[in-house]
Amino acid sequence: MISARGSDLYYSLLGFPAPKKKAVLILRQWAETLNDLAAIQEDSVFEAKWGFWQSELEHLHTKSARHPLAIDFGKVITDYRLPMNLITEYLEGIRVDRNHQHCCSEIDFLALAYRKQSLVQMLLAYVYGFKDPQILHHALHLGRALFLMNEIIYLGAHLAQGRLSFPLSDYPVEAENFWETSDSQTLSMFLSTQSEKAKAHYEKAQSFLSKPEMKTQHPAFIEAELKLAQLALLEEDYSQVLKGYSELTPLRKYWKIWRLRREHGF
Repeated sequence: MISARGSDLYYSLLGFPAPKKKAVLILRQWAETLNDLAAIQEDSVFEAKWGFWQSELEHLHTKSARHPLAIDFGKVITDYRLPMNLITEYLEGIRVDRNHQHCCSEIDFLALAYRKQSLVQMLLAYVYGFKDPQILHHALHLGRALFLMNEIIYLGAHLAQGRLSFPLSDYPVEAENFWETSDSQTLSMFLSTQSEKAKAHYEKAQSFLSKPEMKTQHPAFIEAELKLAQLALLEEDYSQVLKGYSELTPLRKYWKIWRLRREHGF
């Protein structure tokens, strides 16, 4: 469960108003439920389940949705005026990316990051609340940063699944052979390059985030900062990513959040 105690999302929402916190959890659960469809192997089963969620979205207009999550999500859409075009884009992206294994050109990589993360961040921005429309540019670039950071942090698990999402142009050799033949130094150099790109996307995102908006959007800011801290931990030894997911301790997370709240006043 994405809201499990100890998760980055759990920590980012500490002290957040209960109604908005509930809306965020519903939105994230909806996104994760749809994203899980991509792992379905049988085409007929995938099409049936994808079609079900497509019909549930259509049923929201007539208030005839059946699934409890769809009903709850419908209330979030209404209460926070979530744009239906973004929601539809996310659903369509699940079908587009279903057979994805190895990424792609740089342009295709950015499109993948948009469908996987930026759309969710944009929808979350509406729940958090904003006045400056520039915040949607912030969400766009934040999604790119988070997507790439997650690809680095969860590399071991993704390799086990045979799925990778780094731009092919960044590999020094063929992607299919790189992970089997590369020495630790080459791997470290490659992941260091990806890490710097993720940080550049994050810095770009922050350029669109004003101080007043940071207070309302601070859960996204905290979650991203926790990812950056985790990335910094991996940078000490990139071989960790091949051994499995490396988590920050709860104490380090609390300390990081306390410092962020004190520094930025939220």
